[in-house]
Amino acid sequence: MPGGMLWESPPPSQTPTPTNDATHRPPNIVTEASWPNVEPLSTLLGSSEFNPSHWQRVIDQKVILQLLDRFASEDAEERDILKTVLVRVYSKFLSRRAYIRKQNHNVFQRSIYEEEIFNGVAELLKVLDYNIDGFARPVKAEHKQFLIKVLNQLHKPERLENYHAQRTYYILLFFGKDATLAEQVVKGLLMFWPKICTEKLFLQKIEDILYVMEPTQFAKIKCTLFKQIANFECNPHPHVVERALYYWRNDYTLGLIEKNNQTGMPLMLNAPYRAAKEPWDQTTASLVYNALKRFMEINFKPFDRLAFVCQTEREREKKREKCETSYGSDCLCSSWNTSLDCRATLRRVVLPQLRASPFNELFLKFPNVTTATPAQE
Repeated sequence: MPGGMLWESPPPSQTPTPTNDATHRPPNIVTEASWPNVEPLSTLLGSSEFNPSHWQRVIDQKVILQLLDRFASEDAEERDILKTVLVRVYSKFLSRRAYIRKQNHNVFQRSIYEEEIFNGVAELLKVLDYNIDGFARPVKAEHKQFLIKVLNQLHKPERLENYHAQRTYYILLFFGKDATLAEQVVKGLLMFWPKICTEKLFLQKIEDILYVMEPTQFAKIKCTLFKQIANFECNPHPHVVERALYYWRNDYTLGLIEKNNQTGMPLMLNAPYRAAKEPWDQTTASLVYNALKRFMEINFKPFDRLAFVCQTEREREKKREKCETSYGSDCLCSSWNTSLDCRATLRRVVLPQLRASPFNELFLKFPNVTTATPAQE
């Protein structure tokens, strides 16, 4: 029966389907006459009387390839039926599992590295959801390689929003098998994202991972992560700033900052402090002041000293901008001297206190507060 159901693969799509819901597919898409033939196959595979041993020769690699090729269809209903068929083939034909995984990986690789738009990535990720529970512990090297070199690279394509939810869920399932993999995933995200995709997706993804990440793994990536989040808090787009500041309304992420305040405070405080000086709308301004309040609650003394440093740096930048606006390049020498005087004052007033405090190492790492003398600069 399936041998007579061979269908031609659709041409590569040029307009990706924005959603997997069949009710949202564009009205100009016409269901092709060939794909309903897959429904009898789906019914057959789901029958309690189905005997896989009788169909080994029929459900071969050629049929599996044809199934996978049809996932490029722009018809969401067709892709959903194909997903059901592929899941049932995977569950009933043990000898075909390795081949299905391999060909799935090839489809993902094409989506990552080629210009071809493949609409069925979300559905193929759902197929993987059904088999990850069968992964043994410890996770095999083959599956780890897939996570790092394939699944984690799927954030590169511009159409990530089409399958972001499925991809995130699948990665979290991986962490349920081996939480130590979270470190490598986060490092991969920090390396590429959000140079390619949106900042808000990045922040949502990181927040999801932090909930399942072990403290020992978090300690290895905290500095790079704190810097990236701080950059988002200084973003010119208010929606990005708001999403970043929501971290400080989350008790869990705030607890991570508190436990690592010697690293987090210098990196994270400057961003909301600077943001507080910007003319944001009421919602963003409320989030900014809430973040500053939470920092004060964590530890008031280091907050007070760091706020002084931030304010001084902010005033110096304003003087430099005003000078350049008024006098152009002629003011550079004067601006530089002002900067030296400012830094010298910081060293004379602040550093003696810091050396005698338990937060010495914390503040010496803060930008532009060094032990160099004006003459050395």
